[in-house]
Amino acid sequence: STIHGDLHPHFIVLPIAIVFLAALLDERMFPSRVADRGSAVPRMVPFAFAAFLLAAIVGISTWELPVGAVALTLLAGRAIPLQPLFSRERLLFAGQVAIALVGTYVLFLPFYLNFAAPPSSPAFKIATSSLGQFLLVFGHMLFPVAALIGVDVWRRRTDGAGTATAGGGEWRHLLWAGAALALVFALMAGNAVLPLLAILIAAALILAYSGDQADRSGYLLIAVALIALLACELVYLRDSYGEKLYRMNTVFKLYFQAWTALAIATPWCAYKILSGAAVPSAFRAAFSGGLAILLAATACYPIGVTQDRMAWGRARTLDGNQYLREHQRDDWAVIEWVRANTDTNAVILEAAGNPYSYFARISSNTGRPTVMGWSNHEGLWRAHNPEVGQRHSDAQRIYESPSLDAVRPLLAKYGVRYVVVGDLERKEHPAGLPKFDALPRAFESGNTVVYQVQ
Repeated sequence: STIHGDLHPHFIVLPIAIVFLAALLDERMFPSRVADRGSAVPRMVPFAFAAFLLAAIVGISTWELPVGAVALTLLAGRAIPLQPLFSRERLLFAGQVAIALVGTYVLFLPFYLNFAAPPSSPAFKIATSSLGQFLLVFGHMLFPVAALIGVDVWRRRTDGAGTATAGGGEWRHLLWAGAALALVFALMAGNAVLPLLAILIAAALILAYSGDQADRSGYLLIAVALIALLACELVYLRDSYGEKLYRMNTVFKLYFQAWTALAIATPWCAYKILSGAAVPSAFRAAFSGGLAILLAATACYPIGVTQDRMAWGRARTLDGNQYLREHQRDDWAVIEWVRANTDTNAVILEAAGNPYSYFARISSNTGRPTVMGWSNHEGLWRAHNPEVGQRHSDAQRIYESPSLDAVRPLLAKYGVRYVVVGDLERKEHPAGLPKFDALPRAFESGNTVVYQVQ
């Protein structure tokens, strides 16, 4: 996303999401230990700030709400002991969380009153994720997580560090029982990712509440990330991608959030292992070697793709139009002319095509409306509205029809003021282009001509 400059909501929200996690992890705002209870009003100030951040996050990217709510609940309430279950402190915290979640909607109420989201609904389905492919994506981050959990479980195997959860060492029995159930479930469902995540989540939560409170924030942040990953194996949001790609958006958005949380938690895990006096030196050495190999392996892509994008043989620039000036000079001349000589609402017809391509180059770089740009994207955002396909078809008809009189009603229907004929149009619609010579030429540069509709 960074290399592509991908200004979609999931990427735009990233810095605010990191500030939100930082606020939840800040001991001055949400301490790990219960101190003086004090008045409920001052204690709402950190929740109000968290609600403001979460409101901005959800307003930018609605996909952030479930994971954000889980993070708020687990991290902001880390100081509250598990027992008794219905304590004054817990009831007060539940009210604070509820007010904060309501605030995320109220603070952006003018936006929601005028916002129409594409139709979608949650659904349940056990995925069949490949364990190898899953570890290819998250293995380098889960390695320190699993190593730290293993070290803590090994370190507490003979002590009584379980009294806060289940009394004595019974937490270990709960963990083994949960692991066995998860394994059986995974074998039945044909999904090895499920037991891995279930075991790690259970272990992270148990260790968070059965050991040093100073470590609770780290383990709970791990749990937040793993819960997001587990959700991808069990639930998805029905959207316009259809049955074949039913999980694509869910995995894409939740993996991005899990990646962010793990990117913060993983260095903490590595630090705990490498600095822990109780960790055997042989284990630290093996862990260091494994971590170094994984870091080197995962660095191949960002280093390689950055080197490729830096284009060492050319002058480097942040100007997104430079490629047009260098390689599409005729089209660039048209873009400059349109910017300087046409009304901002003038409809310009150009070839319509697939996303992530050169189609819609005039409208994209001038802000002028067109009949249809990237048809696939328009269809997804508009829930496959039939008008999208109709517009794409009409744009093709205007270019390919041999008669100008036959397409004048379509030009009038969409209010087309200018028709662009360049190398892209000649490649896509070679048959019907001569008819436009009957129109006056408003501008031309090399092989690119702009015809004015009268």
